[in-house]
Amino acid sequence: MRRSLSVGCLVVLLTASREVPGPIAADTPELAAVRARFVALYNRGDTTGLGDLYTADAVRMPYDAPAVAGRMGIVAAFAKGFAARQLVPTLALTAEEVAVLDSQAMERGTYHEILRSRAGVGVVTEDGKYVALLQRGRDGGWRYKWSIFNRDRAPQR
Repeated sequence: MRRSLSVGCLVVLLTASREVPGPIAADTPELAAVRARFVALYNRGDTTGLGDLYTADAVRMPYDAPAVAGRMGIVAAFAKGFAARQLVPTLALTAEEVAVLDSQAMERGTYHEILRSRAGVGVVTEDGKYVALLQRGRDGGWRYKWSIFNRDRAPQR
């Protein structure tokens, strides 16, 4: 209890000693570009490119599977998923709320994915939601630090 109280007091003191800017409740061109790049790379199955969009210590939390930690683990999970997949994805992301505070951005939105059979027969659609925390790197670029997503219901065939 004492540790919690000390941390809480420190937060109050730090907050009181400087003005903390509020979040920006709007998307930015840079974040929209990261989202668009993710979609393009995912739809192509480009695991190396997808890996470049994550911090070295990122955590991705997919549905129906354990969390995957670290950029290399995330790349390996994408590669395994793409290799096993018999369906070609077309993913669309829609950001519904974005908040930027200094070097971090939080994004909440929905996704729609259409999966077409490689043989050209059959289509599966999936709708869901996601939350992501992005971090601005030293190079100024945004990368995913945490991401979690889950579907609204079983895929529709």
